[in-house]
Amino acid sequence: MNYHVVTWPFNENDRAVTELDTEGFIKGLVCKKGLILGATIVGPEAGELITPWVLAINNKMNMKHMADIIIPYPTLH
Repeated sequence: MNYHVVTWPFNENDRAVTELDTEGFIKGLVCKKGLILGATIVGPEAGELITPWVLAINNKMNMKHMADIIIPYPTLH
């Protein structure tokens, strides 16, 4: 299976920058069609931040579904 690894560092998250807590990252494993295969989060609030990824994987969502979610700003989510 072909897949991509995508990584977002916390220092690109406005809430993390505002709170001066930018150590960490979110890493996702995504197949060529965008289906989310797995995710890892390291950093502050990782236990809270993983929940949407678990739901996405369990419901066979793709990255477009995740990108379409409207979340209050600024949050770590």
